[in-house]
Amino acid sequence: MAGILLIIFLVWSMVVLDCNVVVVSGFVNQRRLNFNFNDRHHIKPLISITKSSLLLGKANKVHIRKHNKPSHTKRTRKNDISVSKPQKVSDNAHLMSIKVKEAKLVEKLLFDAVDKMTRSRQSGINIPPSKLFPSVRQCNAALATFGDSNDFRRALKLFTQMKKSASLVSRMSTSTYGKQSTTESSDDTTTANHPTIHSIDLVLDPPKPNLVTYSTLMSRAVSLGKPRVALRLWNLMRNQPNFYTNVLSRKERDVDISGDTKTELTAMELLQKENDIIVPDSIFCNTLMNAYAKLGKHEEARSILNAMLGLKGVSCHEGIPITPPTIYTYNTLADACKTAGELGAALEVLELMSAHADISPDARTYTILISTVARKKMNDKEARDIRSGGLYDPDMAFALLNRMINEDIVPNGVTYCALIDVCARCSRCDLALNGLRLMLKQKSASSLENNVRNVPMYHQQTLFNEVGAWTACINACGKTGRVDTAIRLFRTMQQVNVKPNAVTCGCLSDCLLKATPIRLTETLEVLQYMKKEELPPSPVMYTSLMGIALSLAEKENKNVIRD
Repeated sequence: MAGILLIIFLVWSMVVLDCNVVVVSGFVNQRRLNFNFNDRHHIKPLISITKSSLLLGKANKVHIRKHNKPSHTKRTRKNDISVSKPQKVSDNAHLMSIKVKEAKLVEKLLFDAVDKMTRSRQSGINIPPSKLFPSVRQCNAALATFGDSNDFRRALKLFTQMKKSASLVSRMSTSTYGKQSTTESSDDTTTANHPTIHSIDLVLDPPKPNLVTYSTLMSRAVSLGKPRVALRLWNLMRNQPNFYTNVLSRKERDVDISGDTKTELTAMELLQKENDIIVPDSIFCNTLMNAYAKLGKHEEARSILNAMLGLKGVSCHEGIPITPPTIYTYNTLADACKTAGELGAALEVLELMSAHADISPDARTYTILISTVARKKMNDKEARDIRSGGLYDPDMAFALLNRMINEDIVPNGVTYCALIDVCARCSRCDLALNGLRLMLKQKSASSLENNVRNVPMYHQQTLFNEVGAWTACINACGKTGRVDTAIRLFRTMQQVNVKPNAVTCGCLSDCLLKATPIRLTETLEVLQYMKKEELPPSPVMYTSLMGIALSLAEKENKNVIRD
């Protein structure tokens, strides 16, 4: 019976939150949930439930379909539950739409130019040099726009056309492209054929990919969760003829430079005389290191830093020149160690910063180090680094927090969130609450320093991402079975002017529904808060609610069969 009530409650909660669901026939043991979202933040399904499925206690297969009509269109059907309100397009969305239009225009111009060059080369017709191509800078901006709009495949196609255009022009002989500039010119006709050409400046030279091109593609690939694609782009760039190591090898063969200290100076002088040479800078090195960091390959990331510092006798990454690292370089290396769960290697980052660079750690550095504590689960046969602490020992995290404060670095909400997450991984709810008290004490001390009086404590200033620390503490209490404490934290954070977000409500509702017995009253309170604050439920929250409903229905069906 509890499974049936939870299914009814789940449907009712979606109705309250202006969300519709199409429930199609099927049984719970099929476990097929097909989601197709029309919007990342607003899900608009339709509700239909058969009485027979509810009476039998069988949870049906759920299929969320997207509407073909726009969200602002009014619906007059009887089955429709709510009328969605028109939404104003934000300035960022409007600016992105303009950038996408410009990127599509650049793409069209480049495709037309490549098509024209290909047809002329196949037919053997001589064409005069003309301004057919968009500039490299405009193509790089289009690549960034496509990547930011989650259309990375289109960015790769544009990159392929950039390479193809440069290859076509380089293969064409001077008799077909370049000698007729004094007799013929098609600049005016080319411009006239494109009515929208006024916004794009065409040039004679094809957009040959440069360092910015590869760096833009690699950074977008990493941000979209495709670090291996970024590494393939790195290997492709390293094999280009205009990559600096390939240019140096050719120059060394021609000039016959000997291998000594003077060689490096001579090589740099030769590079300065060349054009369009790809030499990685610190920004590109940080992007490449970030790709290794997402994969947890901290040794490769460390080799990049060794190459940037020019260290001898250690493993250095091939193709990386001597380049001064930045604070972002060291933070990225620490992030790679965090992904791999190697706290010992992450702590070495602090030593490297003090030994090889005049760079001081910041709040993000210590936040990453704190988040690395108790992250890696090791086998009994594997040797453990004593600096990593025990699997259920968050003392190293508090030690890093104290060191951070002693160095006059102010922790923010993300730092305390990482600290509380460590305590949750160690199943130490008491220390998680202690971390939250430290954050509140810091807020109180900051208010006293600013001479803010006649205002209740903890109400003056809100730390950056303070809601994340409260959410982490609620999650820690929920996982350890202290559901009442999680509910009190949810109510207290509203009293101290910290508004729970959708993630907070999702974590609390998940632990409430997984409690024994299920806390339906408190879950209704959370959903009513989301309705009041107009917080759209995330797909993760829907999945959690439906999964719990299905598991309860399965248990009830098994009990019915046994009876």
